[in-house]
Amino acid sequence: MAGIELLLFICVLICPVIAAIAGFILMKNPPKEINDTKGYRTKRSKSSQEAWDFANTYSGRNTMIYGIVALVLSGIAYVLVVKNAGFNPLAAMVLIILVQMVVMIIVMIVPTEKKLKEKFGE
Repeated sequence: MAGIELLLFICVLICPVIAAIAGFILMKNPPKEINDTKGYRTKRSKSSQEAWDFANTYSGRNTMIYGIVALVLSGIAYVLVVKNAGFNPLAAMVLIILVQMVVMIIVMIVPTEKKLKEKFGE
């Protein structure tokens, strides 16, 4: 990999690494009190302290797992897209990071809200 390709490859890997670290922190050290500035904040998660504690731990675990899986898949995807498909490295980086962000939001919110609804009701 040339210098710029290596830099773009590292950029692709930064998002999953940050997701894994943030998920680990949220899982192991969730915000103690319900607040509007940090933690997993939705109407359902802020409905009670028990829901808040559960939502932050659960979404943190999901985000950490996503970050680890995305790290591997994003690295492979970047190499395949740039080397085999002949994409422009910058375009490949932007595309992969956009996909990472959308998937991370889905992985963090959908299962957590479903579990909150199941465990705590509406």
